[in-house]
Amino acid sequence: QQQQESKQQEEDAEAAPALTDDGVTRALCTMRANLSVDSPNGQLDSFGGVLTIDDPATTTQGAESRLNLDNLLLRGSVLRNTGHVYGIAVYTGEETKIRQNSSAKRQSRIKRSSVERTMNRQILGMFAMQMCICLFSGVGAGTWTSTHQGG
Repeated sequence: QQQQESKQQEEDAEAAPALTDDGVTRALCTMRANLSVDSPNGQLDSFGGVLTIDDPATTTQGAESRLNLDNLLLRGSVLRNTGHVYGIAVYTGEETKIRQNSSAKRQSRIKRSSVERTMNRQILGMFAMQMCICLFSGVGAGTWTSTHQGG
């Protein structure tokens, strides 16, 4: 049983990425940083922010890095050919740029296909024809009834 457990641990170690080998994880855990970004909005083509790093392990005190659209991954993005990534979730829930962008477009005009527009016109035309037929039939029935019952 011990052999099975040690074999399982070896397999888990091989499957898990070795992030602690270079000490990056330890450095990230001890680092202090402040992130200031734009307020949430639905504009997918704009992003701005400042990352201020205060790292007690090094002499980096108050180092600022400007953030732009190149530093942003939107919801649903897929990274390929990348071993690992360090990131921070900035906009979450209803505040994601994708959600705000799609909700802003809900108020705009609804897109319809040409077939749907043609069918809507045909349905309205049939409704108008039925109303005319009903009106003429009602008038005709009233006229016929008054001339044939009155006499």
